[in-house]
Amino acid sequence: MTILTAWTAFAGLGMVFMPSARGADNTRGKASGDGPTAEQAGAGITHGLTVNLFRLHAAADVDGAVKKWGDNAFQAKWTRDVREVFNEHETIALKDFFTSAVVWVGGMKGLHGIVALYNPWSDALLVLEQRVEAGTAPKAVLSDFRFVSGESLRGIAAITPAGSFSLHPLREPLTVAVSRLYAPSVAAFTRLYPPEGAPELLPAALQERIDSPVGELILIKTRLVLRLKMFQDYLSVENKGWMIQSGVLIRALTAGDPAALRAFLSEKQSPAILETACALNSKIRKTFTPVYFSKAQDSVIIGLVNPMAPRWYIEATFTGAQPAPRIGLIQVVDVETSAKALTLWGKEAPQ
Repeated sequence: MTILTAWTAFAGLGMVFMPSARGADNTRGKASGDGPTAEQAGAGITHGLTVNLFRLHAAADVDGAVKKWGDNAFQAKWTRDVREVFNEHETIALKDFFTSAVVWVGGMKGLHGIVALYNPWSDALLVLEQRVEAGTAPKAVLSDFRFVSGESLRGIAAITPAGSFSLHPLREPLTVAVSRLYAPSVAAFTRLYPPEGAPELLPAALQERIDSPVGELILIKTRLVLRLKMFQDYLSVENKGWMIQSGVLIRALTAGDPAALRAFLSEKQSPAILETACALNSKIRKTFTPVYFSKAQDSVIIGLVNPMAPRWYIEATFTGAQPAPRIGLIQVVDVETSAKALTLWGKEAPQ
């Protein structure tokens, strides 16, 4: 397998390799250099694939994944720090984090690397230190971790309840709201964890602004718990019509049939977007699940993510009245185009 072929498969799984900090234009989120070397790309793929397996395992069984992929010190720290904040009845909130988190690969040195999981729906980062244990059958294990709020990652000191607990307000398109978090977060991670940098769990620049482990987790937990309330609203009897229509959309996406989608979408729907949605890999189309739900005065916005490839999501706008609302428009979004999306919408680009 060539580096290009391997890299294509790597990106196809929804993982993101950080460009070199020396060759990246962080204002626009574009790489102006030659990108990672073949050695860095190969090591990054290995580290990223392993952490993605951990993520998928944790999305179904958090404690089982920690036990399987973490070494003894990792497991002890998880029990001490994370389970101190999230009790066993709140495990579903942690599963929500893992289900829609994107893998970012940072600094590497041989078989020692830093890989992170960033979730733009809860604006939370889990930085993971990974090593390969020697032996007749070498095994990649997670050796350390730290949860970091998006605010600490981006260096935002003035935290307000309105800004921290209403991450995707409907005063602007969902695409813009997600991009406003993702673009500056990926730019900050790129600066902190370039692939040629030392595989440090917490670089000095981040240590200066991060809260205590409990402090970071409390903020993240609050957002995750609020998302549980959002899911309860989505599943409520009051919103049954919207839930049914999202099921119709998911079935049409699964079938990959543009005509079936076009039948209940607005005449303003872009045919190119329909073709893009139906051209997605069938494995991606078959496992979309709701990740966002919000009601406005005369419409409902629903976000759909595939846990296998959370880098892509679908934004659907429902209009009309219950019990038979209609879907107005859909958008297919790659979070890695977030900086470009902000530019297109005339918003401030991340610094």
